[in-house]
Amino acid sequence: MRVLFASDIHVNPTHLFTLLALARETRARATLVGGDIFPHALPVKRLGAIHAQEVYTRDTLLPALLKNAEEGGPPVFLDLANDDFIYPRRLLEQENGHGFHLLHKARHPLSDHLDVIGYMCVPITPFGRKDWEKPDTREKPWAETDRPVSLRGDVSKTGARRPVTLDPLSPDTLENDLDGLSALVRGPFVFVSHAPPYGTPLDVLHSGYHAGSLAVRDFIRRHALAGNLVVSLHGHIHESPRMSGSAVWEEDGAFCLNAGQSETLLHYAVLDLPEARGERVRIEAARTFPGTV
Repeated sequence: MRVLFASDIHVNPTHLFTLLALARETRARATLVGGDIFPHALPVKRLGAIHAQEVYTRDTLLPALLKNAEEGGPPVFLDLANDDFIYPRRLLEQENGHGFHLLHKARHPLSDHLDVIGYMCVPITPFGRKDWEKPDTREKPWAETDRPVSLRGDVSKTGARRPVTLDPLSPDTLENDLDGLSALVRGPFVFVSHAPPYGTPLDVLHSGYHAGSLAVRDFIRRHALAGNLVVSLHGHIHESPRMSGSAVWEEDGAFCLNAGQSETLLHYAVLDLPEARGERVRIEAARTFPGTV
């Protein structure tokens, strides 16, 4: 089964349309998007960040997804992530299942023998948007990097920015969420997590520090050892493949991938997924200039 994967398409407003076109060109049976969708290039100063993302959802994102479905394009599995305010998601929820499917904390069938399960929260970052941030594990709320994290920021669930201070000792962690998510596993599945696994080639910052998630890595390891995890797909750290020299890493027999992202090139991967246990994933990493397909 062929699928197309990309993440962090927010860096360029044309990446969404290039990705949808590529899905047809590559004859993918599904398109997977690993979070951070709303473009940076929105009229934030005029509309405010939350409203600008809401307008983009209503006027651009939803019409593109619905048109893709109407024209017979492969279904899209996607969700928001830490650079996206959560408030506009309610517009996506109203059309969820109509040619696209929201991934966060959900399981969807990709085929008769393969599911996709998604999780979009990330460990606490230095950034100000906190809708999708939580402590990583009970023992280690975040990774130590060259830039201190910020517990203070804003959340948007009410439609207005509301200041918040995250509690690093809160029991509401990625670790607890992923323990609960394990209950969704019924057999072979693809895992789409915005946060990459900690301490791997997939989470390397410009500084050389690692900024991924210990909880995500533990989830990957558990389900790889159980023989259910087929491939794990990530984003969040755009520069990691360039900094580490690798977009792919293997954990206990399961392939993990961060295709990276850039403003000028759409970075993506085409994956041929096995239809039966014991078969190997085949990954074709590639990239293209926006607008050339």
